[in-house]
Amino acid sequence: MQKIAVTNQKGGVGKTTTSICVAQELLKRGKRVLFIDTDAQSNSTKFYEAATENAGTVLDILCGDMPAAECVQHTSKGDIIPSDKLLSDAENMVKVDERRFTHLKRSLKSIEDLYDYIIIGVSAI
Repeated sequence: MQKIAVTNQKGGVGKTTTSICVAQELLKRGKRVLFIDTDAQSNSTKFYEAATENAGTVLDILCGDMPAAECVQHTSKGDIIPSDKLLSDAENMVKVDERRFTHLKRSLKSIEDLYDYIIIGVSAI
């Protein structure tokens, strides 16, 4: 299983477009792909037509230690862990403990065998 994160410190350089295109091409090639939207703008979540109301999101993983399996949505465009517009304040919401930087990594361990690729669409960092 390969993890691919598309990152850049500058906004507006095509991170979302690139990560969606990579995920969609891998799906066309028959690969099992999970997309994780970590951008508070949620453009990838909108593209995948994923629900954010009353649904587990990446914010629930980061702030509530929700298992990734409970956040995966199966849409017509592929599997996604959607973003949440409240993610823009995640730095203040994430539990402050020694594990705070590994919430996502630990949560994904339980589902990594289900996918060939995990594509992480990252906001400007």
